[in-house]
Amino acid sequence: MTTLTRTLTWPACYNVRDLGGLPTRDGYTTAWCAIVRSDIPARLTRGGQTALLDYGIRTIIDLREPDQVNAEPSIFMAQGDNPALPLYRNLPMETREPAVSALIGAAKDRAAVYQIVLEHYPGLIAEIIRAIATAREGGILIHCHAGKDRTGIVVALLLGLVGVPHDVIAADYAESQVCLWPLWEEIVAKVGSEDKADFWLKPTATAAMMDSLLVHLDHRYGGVAAYLRAIGLTEAELCQVRGRLLEPTPAALPIARTRSDHIQSRLRHLTVVVNAGGQSRRMGHPKALLPLPPSHQPLLQVIVQRLQALSPQQTVIIANDPSLRDQLALGDAITWLTDAYPDTGPLGGLATALAICPDWAICVACDLPLLNPALFAYFCTLAAEVDGSGAARWDAIVPVVDHYPEALHSLYQRRCLPAIAARLAAGERRATCFLPDVRVRYVNEEELRQLDRDLHSFLNANTPAEWAQALTLLTT
Repeated sequence: MTTLTRTLTWPACYNVRDLGGLPTRDGYTTAWCAIVRSDIPARLTRGGQTALLDYGIRTIIDLREPDQVNAEPSIFMAQGDNPALPLYRNLPMETREPAVSALIGAAKDRAAVYQIVLEHYPGLIAEIIRAIATAREGGILIHCHAGKDRTGIVVALLLGLVGVPHDVIAADYAESQVCLWPLWEEIVAKVGSEDKADFWLKPTATAAMMDSLLVHLDHRYGGVAAYLRAIGLTEAELCQVRGRLLEPTPAALPIARTRSDHIQSRLRHLTVVVNAGGQSRRMGHPKALLPLPPSHQPLLQVIVQRLQALSPQQTVIIANDPSLRDQLALGDAITWLTDAYPDTGPLGGLATALAICPDWAICVACDLPLLNPALFAYFCTLAAEVDGSGAARWDAIVPVVDHYPEALHSLYQRRCLPAIAARLAAGERRATCFLPDVRVRYVNEEELRQLDRDLHSFLNANTPAEWAQALTLLTT
């Protein structure tokens, strides 16, 4: 497995870092390969350009003014709409309004300059954040000239929005001074002395400077998110940014990030099935659309994202409300089905899904805010077990919590379908009614607690009180 590192080597850039791997106050982690910050990529060697493309960068946001871009054009400016190459966007952070430039010239330090930019160019800042929110799929590269000041401001806003602590944001900002110092020494050597070099090229970037900016936003607006709302960003746009920059599962959950070779070789085809066909009467509004902190993405969307860690070949959502699809940003790879057995509860939804599944299917409800993918990774290893003749041992892998089989937190083989169909034909509706008719590997609490100590994955949010309980667990 490839080891991820925040500092990237892209010859001949000096200040390239992935924003991934940083902790948030809510227990989440920033996503790897989602957003990268850098100095000007115009000087990249051919090898550096290849490294950028291989890293999955599909959008480049250049924060420089037009005259700077003309002087040192981006290497990807003329790529057009080729989906294999990054889409280039020049979104300057400043327009050099005379009055604002006068304030910047009189500023006492860089932190004061950053505050002036945020206060006087809100529309430009909003446009930049909005471009990140709506960028096409793939990694985003954000850069200015040195990747320190303008890039540092944007990165601070992004990390602050998702809840990265001030000291972590400030430490990331200060890394630019270390990264850029060799380049500064080259510049000074070329012009003869430090006095002759451009002041703004000197990589003075201390943690205290960035902390001062963040404290300003806290005092004046109540934080980064409040500032972004004040300059015109909508909640939907802020959610899009959070969804792009955050890993979908809290770091506290032992998530299986990639499916093991054993699972991949023994389970021919893995399907994820999420049952969202209920009417949410006890909740009072659709559970699937409840906004889950810290990204505030809809609960159903978060559940699907978490289970993608197991690399399923297919994801199916059972939903009887046709408007649900339009309210979720899940893409075209999802298969949406209406219940083929109306008014039969989750058992009918399970039959509907298994009818199109060629092999094993993870089947869950849409009301599991603390769902833990590591449990399903374990269930997959059990599903791959064979008997002495080499035949599959099990038709279903079902966890048991408090003596109750959790049928909507289980793994089923398509072989279960005839038993389910027979029970439905007999008028039965209980989700567990068919289990006596198939070969079940029950997973006891002792096994489950090895991966989920408090069994939080099984917490259903069917009522406002249960939802409040889940939110409390997420933030403690």
